[in-house]
Amino acid sequence: SLRCDENTRLFFATRKGQIKMVHISAFKNTRDKGIIAVNIAEDDEVIGMRLVSAGDNVLLVSAKGQLMRYKESHVRVSLRGSGTIRGIRLSDDDYLVSIAVEKPESYKNRNEILVITNYGIGKITKISDFRIVGRGGKGVKTTSLKHDNEQVVAVLELKKGSRDVTILSSAGKLICVPLDEISQLSRTAHGVKLIDLGEGEVVVSAELNISRE
Repeated sequence: SLRCDENTRLFFATRKGQIKMVHISAFKNTRDKGIIAVNIAEDDEVIGMRLVSAGDNVLLVSAKGQLMRYKESHVRVSLRGSGTIRGIRLSDDDYLVSIAVEKPESYKNRNEILVITNYGIGKITKISDFRIVGRGGKGVKTTSLKHDNEQVVAVLELKKGSRDVTILSSAGKLICVPLDEISQLSRTAHGVKLIDLGEGEVVVSAELNISRE
C-alpha cells in the first residue's frame, strides 16, 4: 500500500481533460489485483496520476500546448471509484498529455517547467508566467507550435537537484541533455532543438534525472 503524509491526495487526469482527487487513505488496503480508483467514460483513458498536498498548484497541459494552472483546493476530494469532473476544456482535436505539480516556495523547487514537443523542441519557462485560474477553463498557451503536426509530449516541473533530461525517440534513440544547455524562454516562445531526428522520427517521452547529492 501507499505510504505518504496523512494529508496526501491522489490526483488523476484523463485524455479528455477530466480529473479526480482522492484521499490517500482510500487506498491503504489495496489488494494484489488492485482496486478501482476512478470511473471514466468508455471513450476516455487515464493519462497519469500525481501525489498532491495542501498548498500545491496543479498544471494540466494538452497536446496543443494549452495549460491550466490552479490551486489543488479548487478540486474537491471525492470517493474512490466515483466519477470525474472537468479539469480543462479542450477543443475536439486536442487531448491532455501531462500533469505537473507546483510545490510551495518552502520546498525550494525551481518554480520552472520544461516543455518538450514531438519535434524535439524544448524550453524552460517560469511557472509564474501562467496565471492561476479557476478549474475547467481553456487555459493559456505554454508554447508556440510551428511545425505541421507538432504537439507537446512532456511537461516536467524542475525540482531541486534536477540536472539533465533523458529524451527517447520513436526510433529508440536516447539522449541526455543538461538543463544548463536549455534556454529559459517565455510561455509563447517556440524553444530550441534538443535532439536531431530522422525522417518520420518523433520524440515519445522524456524524464528528468535528479541528483541525490
